[in-house]
Amino acid sequence: MYNDHFGQELTTSFDQNGAFGLATNIGNPAGLETVATSPRVESMSGQGFVPNFNTIPTVDVAGNQVYEPAPPAKFPETPPTSFATGGFCICWGVDSSLKTPYSYALDLSYQRQFGKNNSLEVAYIGHLGRRLLVQEDVAQPMNLTDTKSKVTYFQAVQALAKLYDSPNPPASSTLTDAQVGPMAAYWHDMVQAPQPGGSYMLTCSGGATQSPVQAIYDLYSCFAYNETTALAWFDEPSYVSPGYVGIPDAQNTLFCGAAGYPPCVAPFYGPTTGGNSYYDGQYSSLYAWRTLSNSNYNGLQVTFKRQMASGLQMNLNYTYSKAINLASDAERIGPWGGFGTGQIINAWDPNQLRAVSDFDLRHQFNANWVWQVPVGRSRHFGSGMSKGLDALIGGWQISGLARWTSGFPVNVATGYFWSTDWQLGGQADLTGSPVPQGRTLTNSNVFPETPCTSFASGCVYNMFSNQSAALAGFAHNETGESGVRNAIRGDGYASTDLGLDKTWTMPYNDHHTLEFEWNVFNVANQIRFDGQSAFPEIDEVSQFGNYDHLFTNPRVMQFGLRYAF
Repeated sequence: MYNDHFGQELTTSFDQNGAFGLATNIGNPAGLETVATSPRVESMSGQGFVPNFNTIPTVDVAGNQVYEPAPPAKFPETPPTSFATGGFCICWGVDSSLKTPYSYALDLSYQRQFGKNNSLEVAYIGHLGRRLLVQEDVAQPMNLTDTKSKVTYFQAVQALAKLYDSPNPPASSTLTDAQVGPMAAYWHDMVQAPQPGGSYMLTCSGGATQSPVQAIYDLYSCFAYNETTALAWFDEPSYVSPGYVGIPDAQNTLFCGAAGYPPCVAPFYGPTTGGNSYYDGQYSSLYAWRTLSNSNYNGLQVTFKRQMASGLQMNLNYTYSKAINLASDAERIGPWGGFGTGQIINAWDPNQLRAVSDFDLRHQFNANWVWQVPVGRSRHFGSGMSKGLDALIGGWQISGLARWTSGFPVNVATGYFWSTDWQLGGQADLTGSPVPQGRTLTNSNVFPETPCTSFASGCVYNMFSNQSAALAGFAHNETGESGVRNAIRGDGYASTDLGLDKTWTMPYNDHHTLEFEWNVFNVANQIRFDGQSAFPEIDEVSQFGNYDHLFTNPRVMQFGLRYAF
């Protein structure tokens, strides 16, 4: 057992990216700016929209704070507490209760020698990490439970999503509680009732309703797969209109009371528990390093070694292993860095992301060897040949290095949709349809378009044998879900390098030698693509699964001649 003392990398990250109390920055809060509310650029001379770079707008047309105010010169600094004052920001921090990560290292091996020069080793290698660093959104919206129906927010939204995400979604005005099922009770209990004579505005489709279920369904259907925005409309004061929270009354206007809009003549209907019941007013997202992750690595290693004997030396190694964790980013990764899989999507259920690690390789094979070709005056064959013939065909040596692995895990992302977390979209869910993997060559990226023959000539390789069929295998994750992490595998690595060399002793001096080398890297010119460069997103239909970078380099040869004395 040993401790993994962190500190240096986190210090570097926060020095570069800052946090409240550690750096001063002016940023736009995570608000919703529209054409109607976005701030106008001021003119210095009244000549219309002439940029005035000396005047940075601080509020939008609706009166909302556009930029966070510069932190005062004090420590600790208190962030703004509401959307209207520049809060609701996407920020980054560190958990004050970090603990030192630790690991258990396990090793059990058996060795046996065969003859004088050969040996075989079989070993079990285990590595169990505990209290590992991972980034989690400590300001994620609450999964609030209705005390009457015992239904949670995630359950209630998922019931709505199954309807508006169906092939034939019901209209908001005709939706019934029976269609939603038992989860409808959540909205009856959690949405404020209209005042006498009032009604909910159907903000998406238009119209009015007395049903809180219809009103919420209408709002959320406007933001399908982006339910965190719908929740902000419902829960965050001033997100839609200054000083108000919730669904507008049907007699109201959406931006009533804002600059350029008429005054509010009817109320808004928010959560029965009050505004900011789900969101924190200071943050829409606050990612913090926390020591709550764990990992398991278990591997079987088989190694064959042969010492140099009879002109042959070699090492062969095979590893069968599995690595599992919640996230795989390094400590030096800043906010939202890495492969996009280093943050916890659902802080209320981190284990949803427990899956094979980003670096998991089920099979690995490595080999290296040196073979002295048994031909020459000092070799097994041709020991009596002349010096001239020996200088030509005798005394050569061949060396090699080979590596092959199975495929690396790859995530399929939802793209620009945020169903569970305000900042992170998460991974796609599997639908159960087969995902046909197998590299295919698609149209050229060059113009004028030419027939595709190779990646080097500008053609594009796709990681699926049928792109449209592969897309059918994935779907957007629902509210409260993280999606399936590392659902598919891309290419592994494969390459073989060879070297041919010979040394001549100069006839005029035994201490002078001439050495010739010919090295070939990636002899078979094997092509293996980096699955992380494809990073398939289900909202990028035309580019879904297109590779962008190679693991391997094209075949390269190099020659060398060295005179030593």
